[in-house]
Amino acid sequence: MTASFAHAQYGMYGWNGWGSTTVGGDRARGMGAYAAGAGIYNEQTAEARAINTQTNMNLNEYLYESEQIHEQQYYQKMAGREARTREAGREIQDRHLNNPTPADITSGDAVNALYRWLSNPKIPYDLMHSAGADLTLSGDEVRKIPLNSAAQGVVVSIARLAGEDQWPGVLRGEPFDTLRKQYAALVEELRERPDGEPVPDEAFDQAITLLERMRSAARSQLKGPDFAAAERYLKAHVGLLQMTRKLDFRDQLERARDVKEVPLTNALTFLQVHNLQFGKAEGPEEQALYLNSLYPKLAEMRNRILSMAGGPPPVPQTDPSQGAPTAMFGNMPWEQMTGKGQPASR
Repeated sequence: MTASFAHAQYGMYGWNGWGSTTVGGDRARGMGAYAAGAGIYNEQTAEARAINTQTNMNLNEYLYESEQIHEQQYYQKMAGREARTREAGREIQDRHLNNPTPADITSGDAVNALYRWLSNPKIPYDLMHSAGADLTLSGDEVRKIPLNSAAQGVVVSIARLAGEDQWPGVLRGEPFDTLRKQYAALVEELRERPDGEPVPDEAFDQAITLLERMRSAARSQLKGPDFAAAERYLKAHVGLLQMTRKLDFRDQLERARDVKEVPLTNALTFLQVHNLQFGKAEGPEEQALYLNSLYPKLAEMRNRILSMAGGPPPVPQTDPSQGAPTAMFGNMPWEQMTGKGQPASR
């Protein structure tokens, strides 16, 4: 059977629990993290319903591209630490995907390389479901997997959106220029943080405060469509910032205790919607889990997809100027996004 990479399905960002059946594949990347950061607890709110399938797809591809940029930078740094060439970075990446050492696996590098490959939004969900139909983790295994933040990929998205050529003309001139420079400097600081290290809430609060000051200035200087365009763009930054906040996901993992088996696709979906990645396996128990269960199953899923589809999926190519992040958050209330409105009921 040969599948096509032409279509993928997307939908709401909520998490339906671990369960014993595979959850829907139409989840918007990072939106579980956004919902927690912004205080939106019920995916049936008007804010959630304002997100349509095409908008989800565009944002998923935009964030995936940003993660690929971050991944290439990570491998270049790794090659640099080994005093090797840029080509060596690609060799390390290929080794992680196809022939990792035990150290590559237990460090988290190899399992994350496979996870990112499997996260490509060009892989149709029905293909993922077919390839992983019999691949499961026990509830106890899920609870033991070390996880940490994957926020740096989203920070790359913020930096792309904050590029000088991406700001709309209505947000140029004073006082916007000064505020933009302050905001760009803060985003650069976020990009310099070590991979996997959560960003303190104070940094997000500072960034959102700068965006609020821009919005206030826009409200006083702009009218009608001009203000709407300015606010729409600023909302995209707020939304992406909320995605990168540090989350307490321990309660979610504890729910796995109640189920015997967790479909591997469910576990990967959980990581995607909450902007998480696999951490380093520290002790013998975690290392055995990575070596004997997690990595082999991720590799098997990838091999099946390659076989069923007749090759690797295409790499998404989006144009930031086409507004993937702005479309995602454009219809959401500013006060709700910044966490200053009344949170939706649980």
